[in-house]
Amino acid sequence: MVDFCGQTVRGDGMVVSSHADSRKYYFVSVGTDCRLTMRSATVKDKVQFQFRFFLVYSLLRIPPSVETSSPPGSVSDPCNAGSYVQFYDGKDLHSEPLGTPLCGKTIPRPVLSTGNYLTLRLVTRGQQPRVDFVGDFTSFRIGKPEPYFSCHNGKCIPSSLVCDERDIDNCGDGSDQSASPPANCQRDGGRGKCSAPNA
Repeated sequence: MVDFCGQTVRGDGMVVSSHADSRKYYFVSVGTDCRLTMRSATVKDKVQFQFRFFLVYSLLRIPPSVETSSPPGSVSDPCNAGSYVQFYDGKDLHSEPLGTPLCGKTIPRPVLSTGNYLTLRLVTRGQQPRVDFVGDFTSFRIGKPEPYFSCHNGKCIPSSLVCDERDIDNCGDGSDQSASPPANCQRDGGRGKCSAPNA
C-alpha cells in the first residue's frame, strides 16, 4: 500500500499488502499518513475489501497531551493513539468514514462500499509502529448481471476472478473457488492453480 500512496487503482480485483516486505518484516515508519483509493471495474459495481492477514498497532503510543491525527468525525480513539487503518465510502478522505479506525491483531470483517469507490487510509502514530497486513479488493454487484459470476451469497463478481491462480475467495463464501458448480474449479496437476473448465 505504501508503494501506491495517494493513487487510485481500478480493476476487477487486486491483492493489497501494507508494504513490499509484508509477512517478512513490519512496516515501522513513524508519521505515515497514506491513502489508497480502490475503484470498481465499472460504474455499476461496488467495492469489497477483505483482510487476510492483519497486524496494526504501536508499541508505544502518543502521550495524551500530544495532538493526534484522528479521523474526521470520530468521537473517541479506539486505537488509543496508536497506528490504525480507516476506510472511507468514496474517492477521498472527505468521504464518509466506514466504521471506526481498525487496529490490533484480529482480522476485521469485510468492508463494502455503497458506490464504486472505497478509500483505505493507513496512519502510523506513536513510537515503534508495527504494521503488516494483506487483503484484497473485489469489484462486485448484487443481482445476476451478465457476464458476471453469481456467488452463492447473492454477490456477483467479474468472471476473471473465478478459479483464479491465487485461490482468493472473492465472493466471501468460497463459491468462486469451489470444485462444485457453478465454478467447477479444477486443480492443475496439484500445483495449486485453478481453471474453470467451461469458462
